[in-house]
Amino acid sequence: MIVKAEANNLRMSPRKTRLVAKEASKLTPTNAVVYLQYLPKKAAMPLKKVIASAIANARHNYGLSESGLRFKSIEVMQGSPLKRYRAGGRGRVRPINKPTSHIRVLLEGEEKLPEPKAVQTLENVGGAASKIASTATKPAKGVGGLLKRVRRTKVKGEK
Repeated sequence: MIVKAEANNLRMSPRKTRLVAKEASKLTPTNAVVYLQYLPKKAAMPLKKVIASAIANARHNYGLSESGLRFKSIEVMQGSPLKRYRAGGRGRVRPINKPTSHIRVLLEGEEKLPEPKAVQTLENVGGAASKIASTATKPAKGVGGLLKRVRRTKVKGEK
């Protein structure tokens, strides 16, 4: 099973981001999140968030356990640059291109989480529990039902 997470248009150089991604791809995804938390690079936090998102996608969408996950790839691509300008000599304009990057994390995993055990309901248990459940009255829903009960008791007590 392949799980994907992406972050687009991050305001940092893809060349510098690739350095961090290369180091993180050598680890398991859970260890990479811990490693990136303490790495003193600007690209570490966005990459950590994307990896954590991919782990959460695997757990929630596909029911995969964290221990069975591994990196298939971490891709860092160049995004469209933010174009800015600065005054130059002789009244001219000098362009400034601020780079952006896209990060895509692909995880691979086969180990599934164990299925939750069946919960016994009162119908399945039978015996005394089912008798108690059948004789119990349903509580009033919401605050409105509670206020109606209180008003009824006050009216009955006054008479």
